[in-house]
Amino acid sequence: MELKAYQAHVKGLRALAESHTLKILILVSFEEVPKKLAGNIECLYWYDFSEQLWSGQVIRCIRILRGIVP
Repeated sequence: MELKAYQAHVKGLRALAESHTLKILILVSFEEVPKKLAGNIECLYWYDFSEQLWSGQVIRCIRILRGIVP
């Protein structure tokens, strides 16, 4: 059941990437070990993602990719 849901989310991210020009694809997961999946999808543990989000790392990365360097 858990694997099926995981695969559905990856499939959804890939479909989103095909229909839009996206530079960052992040799948937030309960898996504690981060990994990079095919199609430039980063799989991050939920706690690590929340830490990066609250520290500003995620937003800073998006701004750099968009050319809006603070």
